[in-house]
Amino acid sequence: MKLPAGITWDKLAAMSPEEIKEKGVWPAGFLPLPHPTRPDLGDVSKGKLVTLMNYYELFNGILNPKQLEGLRLLVTPFPQQQFNLTSITDAS
Repeated sequence: MKLPAGITWDKLAAMSPEEIKEKGVWPAGFLPLPHPTRPDLGDVSKGKLVTLMNYYELFNGILNPKQLEGLRLLVTPFPQQQFNLTSITDAS
């Protein structure tokens, strides 16, 4: 993280939030990130946790059908395969 000229982490830590704001020395890497493709939309999830039950309602009309399907796969819980290595080693 690159700090503004003349500012160190120790100096930044010693400042109050108001002082940091006044001087404009907050590192740019800690500023909120814009929406990557549609900055005009802002927070499309409206502050809600995106789940299998609400993803379509939140993103229909914003994402295309292929993107909606990809999002559905991301929010779908799938069972994980667990490997029991002892059964493999005991078979010999």
